[in-house]
Amino acid sequence: MTSPSPESALRRYRACLQQLRSCLGGEAMVSAWQELNNFFQQQLWPLLIQRSKQADSAWQAMTTELHRHMRLLGLEIQRGMAARQLPSRQQRQEQIEQRLVQLEQFSQGLMQLLVEPRTD
Repeated sequence: MTSPSPESALRRYRACLQQLRSCLGGEAMVSAWQELNNFFQQQLWPLLIQRSKQADSAWQAMTTELHRHMRLLGLEIQRGMAARQLPSRQQRQEQIEQRLVQLEQFSQGLMQLLVEPRTD
C-alpha cells in the first residue's frame, strides 16, 4: 500500500477536523478525536516530517505549531470531558473550537506551501 501524498493527507486531515467540529459536546466527540489523532500520528505527521527535511523555515514552523496544537487539543478534550459544571463545559468547548480553527489555519497554510512554486 502506498502512502498518500501530503496534499491528499492534508485534505483528509481537514475533513477529520470538520467531523470533530460537528461532534463537539456530543457522545461522538471522543471517537472523532481518536480518529483525527490516529490519522495525524500514523499518516499525516510522518509525511510532514519527511517533507520538513528539505523544506524551508515556514514549513518547519507550521508543522511544529500543528503538532503542538494537536497535543493541546487532546488536553482540551480531556478537560472538557472531565468538566462537571455547565459553565466549565461551555468554556472548554469554546477553547476546543478555537483550537480547531487554529489547526484548520495551519493545515491551510501548509496546503498553500505545497501548491506554491518554490522560488529558490
